[in-house]
Amino acid sequence: PGSPGRDPLPSMVCSRRSLQVLVILITVPFVCGDFASLYSRAQAFFGKVGNVTQQGCTNSAAQPTFGGFGAPHRSSQLRSAAASYRKVGMTRGEVPAKPFLDACVEFLPLIDRLGKVFYPVRSDIEGNIKKLQAIAKTKPNGVTLQALVREEKVADTSKVGVAGDSLLWLKRAMQFMNVFLGTVSRGGEANAAAKDAYSTTLQKYHGFVVKRTFNMGLMAAPGTDAILSRLGGDGADPAETLADLGEWVAAATPLLLAIDAFLAAQGIHHTA
Repeated sequence: PGSPGRDPLPSMVCSRRSLQVLVILITVPFVCGDFASLYSRAQAFFGKVGNVTQQGCTNSAAQPTFGGFGAPHRSSQLRSAAASYRKVGMTRGEVPAKPFLDACVEFLPLIDRLGKVFYPVRSDIEGNIKKLQAIAKTKPNGVTLQALVREEKVADTSKVGVAGDSLLWLKRAMQFMNVFLGTVSRGGEANAAAKDAYSTTLQKYHGFVVKRTFNMGLMAAPGTDAILSRLGGDGADPAETLADLGEWVAAATPLLLAIDAFLAAQGIHHTA
């Protein structure tokens, strides 16, 4: 039974027709082995269903968004990440803790898109973000990363504390990503750029086993076309994605340099 005064037939017709089309769209890729096209087919389908519902089935109740298919364009996420780093701001080289850590969190999904090769770096970044966030929560609003480290040194000058160690390794991992993506944004080949970035940032701080593991993993690093496709999304203009990538690099670099200079001045640059 439908609601009084409303004809359920248009809604039923749309629902049955939509279900038939959806079954075809899902079945064909699976039968043909074309799994990669499933997402794009379903995305296009739901867009069409939305138009039909608005134009031809005005009596139908509003339907919820199908989870995932309304996600923002990947390149827009890259622009959003760049904007987050630009908003961090600095005062005389001091980097506000919360905005910087929030920007790093927003960057994590973009690392995910690059593939399993980068998961160890991603995991290291996330772990150190959480450690610094836990410390920052106990401090006044507006506390800087530098202040977190200074307070630890005042309390115990004999060793590097949790904040200092976490910031050091977060900076190193982010420098790796910054150097790598910076080279790609300037037209460098991604696979070679990943290897070069590792050799100039993280490698000297790793032991033999970790070095070997990283170097072997980076042999499988994706090329430039794959990187741009993963960051930009299907159908994105590679030139536009490169420009967005350059924006992120330009926004993140000054912050990482300020952190690096501070840690060096504090003598926090141990090699292991």
